[in-house]
Amino acid sequence: MNELLTIAQQQKPQSFTQGLVGMLPFIIVIGAMFFLMWRGQAKEKKRREEMMNSIMQGTKIMTIGGLYGIVDSVNGNIYKVKIADNVKIEIDKNGIASVVKDEKAAEPAAKDEKAALPAAEEKK
Repeated sequence: MNELLTIAQQQKPQSFTQGLVGMLPFIIVIGAMFFLMWRGQAKEKKRREEMMNSIMQGTKIMTIGGLYGIVDSVNGNIYKVKIADNVKIEIDKNGIASVVKDEKAAEPAAKDEKAALPAAEEKK
């Protein structure tokens, strides 16, 4: 037991700077993670802002609710969107999820339903 006490007494306490130097790799890793997260969010915010500024009359969009439509008119932050023949809705700027580039995604589902009808009638 005396040996343990002598060993404990011989060890010098670490100074504050030595403890900080030991934690330096952890601090660097955490700093890098925060930088990469901040950078990614800044890029996404810039991309979304550019997308929102590019929306004008005739642009095909998808709303957050999953509705596809074509912008009929823009009045400040309010967009009038045509989603079907003689059906227009008003949505806020924040209700737009994305601009649709692929024309197939914006086609009405009615064509798909007509193709599925013969198969359903054959089962009857």
